[in-house]
Amino acid sequence: MGLTGKAEPFRTEGVLVAPEIKEVDLDYGWFDLVGNIGVLLMVVAYLLLQLEKLSSAAVSYLLLNAVGAVLVIISLSFRFNLSAFLMEAFWLLISLYGLTKPLFSKRAI
Repeated sequence: MGLTGKAEPFRTEGVLVAPEIKEVDLDYGWFDLVGNIGVLLMVVAYLLLQLEKLSSAAVSYLLLNAVGAVLVIISLSFRFNLSAFLMEAFWLLISLYGLTKPLFSKRAI
């Protein structure tokens, strides 16, 4: 590999030789689709928040984030990554906290 990170041709005994081309195996399972749907839900929630279409306290915002995190965690159970798992676990816990917060408020009904 050259400085660019790409396979570059090289010379051997004065002959220019092409780099070896490796086949990439894209093993995309149903759990990858589930995880990608989860990511999409969280990105849509964040976009709607930034466009001021949703409040950060809106149930729909919190549900999009919680369901998205659960879907990514399901995906991670098949191809585990500790950093991603920790991120999604905290994302889920914070979303659940936001969903249950009104239940524990001291407002009189």
